[in-house]
Amino acid sequence: ENLVQALSINHNWVTSANIDLTWECLQSEMGSIEKELAAWGLPEDDWESREMMLKGCCGLNVTMLFLMILLELVELLNSLSGETVTDSSGEEYD
Repeated sequence: ENLVQALSINHNWVTSANIDLTWECLQSEMGSIEKELAAWGLPEDDWESREMMLKGCCGLNVTMLFLMILLELVELLNSLSGETVTDSSGEEYD
């Protein structure tokens, strides 16, 4: 039971309609992270640190975004072909 008025904010902000804005957000955050890494004297090619920091800042990193996009594409292609896909856990998707 709600005793006072509250505002609920949906944190699921990545959709196919705003994937470009999501990418821009990650790029902007990556720029800030690169400045921090440079200030700490960490190597420019430390991609693991960048990904971990992005996930901490945004709850999402580049790898996760690309995996989400690929999964959506596979599901779309399968739905167009009418095939059923089974993932590694045995769950089926149409």
